Amino acid sequence: MLLGANAIAQQVYRFDSLTQTQIWTFRNGAKPDEVYQWRDTGSAQDRHVTKYWWNGNKREEYSQRYAMKYDTSWHWDSDGFLTHLDVYSSAGYISIDYHDSSNRIRQRGEYKLLGKIQPPILIEDTVNEIKYNSKPCDYGCYAPIGTWHTFHSNGQLESSGNYLPIQFESEQVYQDTLVYESPCYPPGTFVLIVLEGDVLLRDGQWAFYDEFGKKIREEYYEGGLLRKTIYH
Repeated sequence: MLLGANAIAQQVYRFDSLTQTQIWTFRNGAKPDEVYQWRDTGSAQDRHVTKYWWNGNKREEYSQRYAMKYDTSWHWDSDGFLTHLDVYSSAGYISIDYHDSSNRIRQRGEYKLLGKIQPPILIEDTVNEIKYNSKPCDYGCYAPIGTWHTFHSNGQLESSGNYLPIQFESEQVYQDTLVYESPCYPPGTFVLIVLEGDVLLRDGQWAFYDEFGKKIREEYYEGGLLRKTIYH
């Protein structure tokens, strides 16, 4: 039985009391956007979540308990191709990225669940003028562990190595000259541009291979920064 329908922004919300399911659909009601289903009668602590693209294809599907994902988390692009997969356990999860339009793995690595608050860390790349700040970690944070691998689209190993066991947020600030007119500044004005993003920083020795499996270079990192490169 549906208990109600309320328009929220560009979506319509409804709740099925029999299946304990919340459904958000696009305003025309034709395609679902997000579907939340509670596993335990009305309990918000354990739920199954499915999200959809505008064309009706699945975008993401996962299970969640106490705001933490568990089991397997799937990600697809709008054409229906699998792009990412996370396999969770009590200790962390395995992360797998896939090449576009194929079933071949692009990157594979593992994260561990951090059991305590991590102190803030700042790494500065003075050569490229980039600052890396460790991401705040108060609850349910993950850090990369072990050897990570990337692969060419033909399945051959592309690179392998370790990351620092911390997730970082990057910040790059630089000046640029506007070549077009904006509402606030005329052309030729110097402006500050800030680029931000989430990154993993390499650590120790990394090996790189061409698409035929031949090693082409080795890179050596210390404290997340590149120190030496050896070409083969």
